Amino acid sequence: MTKGKTWNGSAIYEIKAAGRLGEQWTDWFGGLWVECEGEMTLISGEIRDQAALHGLLAKIRDIGMPIVSVRRLDTDSDQHHVPGGSNL
Repeated sequence: MTKGKTWNGSAIYEIKAAGRLGEQWTDWFGGLWVECEGEMTLISGEIRDQAALHGLLAKIRDIGMPIVSVRRLDTDSDQHHVPGGSNL
C-alpha cells in the first residue's frame, strides 16, 4: 500500500486505447474528454470510484478497442489537461 495516498473515491484518469474515436463519443463515455492522438484515442476526466473505472474499461473493451494504458493522474499537479471532467 502506498503511504499517504487514498485509492478510494474520485480521481482523474487518462486512458489510452488503440484506434480512433471522435469527440462525438463524449456523451457515450459519460461526458469524459475524448480526443485522438495519431492512431490512439485518449479518454480522460474525473471518475468517481474504482467501480466506475472498471465500468468504463468494460465499455472500451465492448467496442473492440485495445486498452494501451490507464493512468491515474495526480490531482495536485498540472500534469494533465481535462477541460471538462465528468464524475462518471
